[in-house]
Amino acid sequence: MAMRKTVMNGMVVFGVLVVLGIWVWQGGGKEGAGPGPGGQERKAGGVASTGPVEQASRPSRQAKARGVEGGVDPTYELEGMISQFEKEAMRSSEEEVRMAEYVGGLGQLRREGKSVWAKTEWLKEAKHYRGLDTKKLGEEVFRADPPIFGLEMSIFEDRRFGFLRLEIMHDGFAELMKREDLWEGMLGAYASLTERIRPESDLQTIVSASLNLDAMRHLYGQATFKKQVKGREKVFLKANLETLKQYRKYIDTFDAKKVGSETPFFTEPVMVAEVALMLAKQIDGRGYEEVAAKVKGIRWPAKQDLRDVRGFLDVVIRGLGDMAER
Repeated sequence: MAMRKTVMNGMVVFGVLVVLGIWVWQGGGKEGAGPGPGGQERKAGGVASTGPVEQASRPSRQAKARGVEGGVDPTYELEGMISQFEKEAMRSSEEEVRMAEYVGGLGQLRREGKSVWAKTEWLKEAKHYRGLDTKKLGEEVFRADPPIFGLEMSIFEDRRFGFLRLEIMHDGFAELMKREDLWEGMLGAYASLTERIRPESDLQTIVSASLNLDAMRHLYGQATFKKQVKGREKVFLKANLETLKQYRKYIDTFDAKKVGSETPFFTEPVMVAEVALMLAKQIDGRGYEEVAAKVKGIRWPAKQDLRDVRGFLDVVIRGLGDMAER
């Protein structure tokens, strides 16, 4: 799998994660230790990297990952995302064995009263999650403090291991994923996270919410969620477009000095846009092709500039808005 991107200013993200105190320790049977799935975790300095922490030392990662002749391609992952949604995933016997071993290791941690996360005060008892309606459950599981879903998805090259770890170690996530109205919970999560992308929010809030919104795309390749999205593509297209509109509004209204960064996010809204485009293809193939022809021709310089993101979002929002309302 290709290296993905420089999400934002790496040192900004590093600082936010230090404040949150979320570390994923490996080995030694220590509190917070977790089994590694056959080299699937990306490690940095003895700590299983949360993605953005690793990226702090790779300022040109986005340009390398998305670089093409003429600049950086913001739709670099679109075709892969579409393929993952449209095709059924198959597991080899080797993968089955490896995943079973990983599940066994995580189960052992639970039985020993241990966690893969260094801090767990944000976790609640299983009965708390069972008592929530699905919308509220989705909001809580995908909360931005801490953005545990986004962090887990950034650790693994093979996100199936991230989903396994969340289902075994997080009772709320497990409860949500087994509900028949999981899709309702995810709409609640989208709305809750999107509401945080506003000029009044501090940098930690913007970064945390954006980590989760970025990672939402991996759900569309997860069998349980994908099954519930099919037939509801237009509902989720609307949800993703609302998020894009919120990002677009934020770019025009935020105060960089007050927030402490000129790029509190960068490719996160682009990932949301790719989800919207993927959903649009399922709704109206011809309409999708018209919009895709425009966005696939967009190229950015390697230097991050929110004006580039703004222009990209304008094309996507304008192109898909009517489709969501029809």
